[in-house]
Amino acid sequence: MGLIRLIILGIVIYLVWQLIRRWQNKPANRVAQTERKRIDGSMVRCDHCGLFIPKEEAIQANGRQYCSEAHRLADGKDQ
Repeated sequence: MGLIRLIILGIVIYLVWQLIRRWQNKPANRVAQTERKRIDGSMVRCDHCGLFIPKEEAIQANGRQYCSEAHRLADGKDQ
């Protein structure tokens, strides 16, 4: 009986230790994922409202850059 309790206690301690390790590593993983999602490159200014956006996300029309399709249409200078 004593040996079985010792084995069960060892298993419980091991499982708690694994949970603590996983819990401590999660914030580091989230930071790493956030850093990977960052867009490298330059920012451009919307020619309609002046908002700065990543160049990769800008809508370009006739040499002008916009933050959204609605601003491209509202500007009217690309036609």
